[in-house]
Amino acid sequence: LVTGTGLMLRTLYTLYQRDVGIDVERLLVLDVILPDARTRGRAATALDVARMAERLASVPGATGAAAIQSVPLAGGGASATLRVQGRSFGPNEAPDVAWRAVTPGYFETVGAPILRGRRFTEADRDGAQPVTIINDTLARKLWPAADPIGARIGTGLDGDGAGVTVVGIMGDIPQESLRSAVAPEMYRPLAQPSRFSTEAMSLVIRTDGEPAALASAAREAVRQVHPQAPIGSVRT
Repeated sequence: LVTGTGLMLRTLYTLYQRDVGIDVERLLVLDVILPDARTRGRAATALDVARMAERLASVPGATGAAAIQSVPLAGGGASATLRVQGRSFGPNEAPDVAWRAVTPGYFETVGAPILRGRRFTEADRDGAQPVTIINDTLARKLWPAADPIGARIGTGLDGDGAGVTVVGIMGDIPQESLRSAVAPEMYRPLAQPSRFSTEAMSLVIRTDGEPAALASAAREAVRQVHPQAPIGSVRT
């Protein structure tokens, strides 16, 4: 019993010491469903999600807000096989990447560092050059001795072919859990066209005080944009 307890405590201490890549303090997360996403179309519901993030950022006590399809450590999210322009892969050699769509301000809100290049901005919208930010794991895996900024990559979620340009490299964030290794990952601006459905999104709010105290005001801000959108889990 003593040995087992010691091993458990050592495991917990190791997990506690692991760098999760974001600042988890003073973050509130709301899961929201847009029930009319399929009938209204992706562009309209993506705009609704962006407006929700804007409203949440203006809630008293909030210092920033953004949206993402699946928050880190939630154990979910989309993945797809990566294509790289100018490079061919043998059978089963092309890497699978975790794929995320976010609104501008996401990296600032969660405190995720951009190691090289830039963050997304409001200019990264429909009609602009399709862009992506990749994590350091993917950069080191495919470009161990080169700079991937400017490389063109793509997945089936982005459409056919390799058509999005790498504009930034971010620090690694565990996707599944603290026990899991970091997977190759790419982020896309929610406002740019893709095959990803906006039916289910998570909204993250950075607060200057106790996050749970903003739960009621956050729910109301979401309802002001879309009164029929069910709000699921609300958590820190």
